[in-house]
Amino acid sequence: MGARSLVAEGVVLDSSKCVECRKCEQVCPTRAIEFVGTEMTVEDVLRLSKRDIPFYDESGGGVTFSGGEPLLQPEFLVSCLKALHAEEIHTAVDTSGYCREEDLLLAAETADIFLFDLKMIDQELHKHYTGVNNHRILANLRSLDDRLHERGRGKINVRIPLIPGVNDSDAEIMAMIDCVLELKSVTGVNILPYHSIGSGKYKNLSMEYRMEGTKPPSEEEVGRVLSMFEMRGIIAVKGG
Repeated sequence: MGARSLVAEGVVLDSSKCVECRKCEQVCPTRAIEFVGTEMTVEDVLRLSKRDIPFYDESGGGVTFSGGEPLLQPEFLVSCLKALHAEEIHTAVDTSGYCREEDLLLAAETADIFLFDLKMIDQELHKHYTGVNNHRILANLRSLDDRLHERGRGKINVRIPLIPGVNDSDAEIMAMIDCVLELKSVTGVNILPYHSIGSGKYKNLSMEYRMEGTKPPSEEEVGRVLSMFEMRGIIAVKGG
């Protein structure tokens, strides 16, 4: 299809010409070309997960559904959660919260823990940086918290990506702390320092990386945020 060509800078991909025939992957002599993503059934997921049961028993871990956004495939996700729950395998759902409330609450019937992203509280800032406001996300977070509290089962870990110049102001951090303090099912807060490791994916997809030039927060900056949480009685940790 002419989707790949050799230029002075190396091999480049014109995604508009790619029809995903995967022939380039099959003939690449060094196996440097790899298509990411595999279609799987619930049975496939269960079979692969059961292989690691001895590891889960030793580590206390389990299966995490991430993405992308796993709740964009709600029926598949819920079916997998139910199948794993039947095998007593611990499950976690890593979500942005930008999904239908009914799908989130259905997943809450089975999942053991939710890793819930909280990027910022200010709606205009959220829309500026992500393209959508956060009304649905915050409403879903509160609905999820209420449902887990009512059932007496399930946990939420709030995960905050710390991005210099974006969401690291005192006002934003304090607003996120206030949000966490309102919740009843939160068992942990993770501060995730920004990094640019994902920038290469944008290049591969011929997409603009809009965070070019943004530097990771310093240890002092991370420490300041952790201290702000601690002063309000919340133990937050870096990473995780």
